[in-house]
Parts: sequence; structure tokens; C-alpha cells
Amino acid sequence: MTWLVSYWGKGGVGKSTCAAATALKLTERGKTLLLSSDPTPSLSEILEEKLSHRPKKVYDNLWAAEVSEEEVIFMWKKRFGEEVYKVISSIVPVDREIIDYIAGAPGISDEFMLYYIYTYWNKGEFDYVVWDTAAAGGGLRLLRIERELYSHLGEAAKLYLKLKSFFDKIKRSNDANPLNLIEKWRKLAEEVLRMISSKEHMLYIVTIPERLGLYITRNIVREFNSVGVKPKGIIVNMVEKRNVCPECEPWIIRSLRHERILKLIVEEFSDVYTLPLLPWEPRGKEKLLKFAKLMENEKILPF
Repeated sequence: MTWLVSYWGKGGVGKSTCAAATALKLTERGKTLLLSSDPTPSLSEILEEKLSHRPKKVYDNLWAAEVSEEEVIFMWKKRFGEEVYKVISSIVPVDREIIDYIAGAPGISDEFMLYYIYTYWNKGEFDYVVWDTAAAGGGLRLLRIERELYSHLGEAAKLYLKLKSFFDKIKRSNDANPLNLIEKWRKLAEEVLRMISSKEHMLYIVTIPERLGLYITRNIVREFNSVGVKPKGIIVNMVEKRNVCPECEPWIIRSLRHERILKLIVEEFSDVYTLPLLPWEPRGKEKLLKFAKLMENEKILPF
């Protein structure tokens, strides 16, 4: 069994740091894969290792990868391009340029990223997969597209079944049946949703004590609730404490604002955890393990 731990939230709140620290800590328990699908990834800098879309061993028991949008589209074309061409060309006369056209459609790379995560979760090659997701907008779009995909594929399957006799006439004997391909996509979509909603998925939302962070957190929680998924917890990162610098007026003003927003977050959500604004940068193995200790002390780490 492979556990999936994912971190969601807007950009700049510390998702990548939380993910990297969690992954390092989990290496004490088993083989761990750390993946980032952020369009502007920072794992290479945080881990102080040059990463690509292929998992690279960076520490004992830890592999890591950063997957860009271009690489995701390339992988989508390699995995689904021919199948999509077979289905569409069974309906209308098109050439293979349709593959590139569809690959560039809005949301294709986001939707495929869920499938990419699913392949590692399903293979069981790793004991833990830690996912540093795209910034809030992309993450929400992932769920919306995936959820809509199930409905649309179901309706499409009904239409194609009505046209089955037409397909039987035009398909060549060696070609994959378009109906079978559509049914396979539908089942795959269901499996991806099962992963997102499974007990083996520990989902955290990371935010900061600012009004925009609260607003985005509300939207993310609402989106997950709509697909029956309850976040494991809300992590409020970079919280300024008044007692750190009681004589610094700007610090006191910000810390009071943080207290007010944190109070609203605690009143609205359950399982809220806080992490302080740090005087040091959590980069490299030693500092990340120090950050993981802070998470552990707050009982944030899921295991």
C-alpha cells in the first residue's frame, strides 16, 4: 500500500517547504517520492539538488522530481495521444495534428497530472508519495476538470453506444474499438477520484494569516467538500508572535493582524495548526529536518 500526502494552497505560503520536510521525515519509515507539479517549482532550491521530471535519488530513501507543464503535455501525448486520435478519427476525418491541438487545450496538463500521480500511487513502488501541488488556481482546476470529466465521459459513452453500428462499419479490424477506449478512460477517471478520496490520502491546506489566504482556503475546502474529501488539516504558516519583538511597532502591528485572522480561521475550521515565521531559511537536509521537527511538535505530520 502506498500513502499519498498532498499540500494545497496559494503560491508563496510554504507548500513546497512543508512537502519537502514531510518527505524527508517519511524516509525514516520507508521509500519516499517527492513530486512537484507547481509551474514555478522551488524544490530544486529547497533540496539544493537539480531536479527534472524523472525521479532522482537525492537522499537515502528519498527520490524527488519537478514536472513542468511542457513535460506533462509531452507525457499526455505519449500515453493518450494515439487513443484520442483513434476515437476522434472514427467520427470525423482528421489527421494526427489533432493530437497536438487537443494537447494544447486548457486543462489537459492539469487533468493529466492527477493521472501521473495516480500511476505512482497505484504501482506501489514507493511507500509514500508526497505531492507539492500547483498554486491554488491550478489545484482547484485539477479537481473541477477531473470531476467534470467523469460526467462528460459518461454522457459521451451513451452517445457512442447509440452509434455503435456506425462505428462497427467504419473501424478497421486492427484498430482499438472507440467504445472500449472511452470506457477505459471512464474507469481510469473513477480510479483517480478513488485515490483523491481514499483513506490513504492525507490532504493538507497551507495558508498564511492574511485575509487573502483565508479567502482562498475557504474556496479550496469548499471544492474538496464538493467531491466528498475532508482535508486532514489547515496549516497556518509564517505566524508572527508579539513576544518575539515586543518593542518593534511594525512587528506588533502585523502580529496583531495575524492574531485576528488566525482567530477567524480557528473559528471556521477544525484541525488548525500553526507554524511561526522563522529567522532562518529552511533549505537543505539539515534545516528541512529542523522544520519537520516543528511540524512534528505541532502534530502536523500525518504518521
